[in-house]
Amino acid sequence: MASAFNPYILQRAQSIASGITLVRKILAENSFPNGFTTKQLYELSQKYPAPPSFQPYKAPMPYLAKGASPVPRPDHPIRSIKFLKTQVLPALEGVQEIKSVNQPKSGLVPEPDLSNLRPVRREARKASANEFVWKLVPPEEVRRPKTKASTTDRVVGREVGVGADTSHLNKRRQRARVRKVSEAVLQLKAHMRLPKPLAEVAEVAI
Repeated sequence: MASAFNPYILQRAQSIASGITLVRKILAENSFPNGFTTKQLYELSQKYPAPPSFQPYKAPMPYLAKGASPVPRPDHPIRSIKFLKTQVLPALEGVQEIKSVNQPKSGLVPEPDLSNLRPVRREARKASANEFVWKLVPPEEVRRPKTKASTTDRVVGREVGVGADTSHLNKRRQRARVRKVSEAVLQLKAHMRLPKPLAEVAEVAI
């Protein structure tokens, strides 16, 4: 079991929280009528500075020893496109702020008649003309949980997806979400068990 004082776990939790805040700021300040790809959002996020209190990421020595590529932006909350794709965006999708949509690629000429093609080739052509983009979830599409939690009880981990409705996801993505939320809750609880002075410093960093 990881130590409550593991700096890498704490830094990762801080990065996720700071990354979520940064993405929300980007979505509030920019318009995306046709949606946005993960790559587009990552490139835009790099134009935003990291908070002064943000703790830069330092990869543990075993990770570096494997010869893996260095993290592109260790000094930034969204340190890589992979971190954005696997940590930050799933958290926002889990609380129904964004959704993934498969739609025709922007800027493409209309597809010709594909009715004469064989089914396999026809489906391949259609797939190549589409792309997955992220879009904001309209308020009327947000699904509310059937049971309401007491306003006097604090649910640990709500900020990392605990209690979020996942009925809009398929079974595979629901299972993946459970694993990610469980990992995030363990990190959050480890942070909450820090001595008060360290916890206050961590709160500032977040």
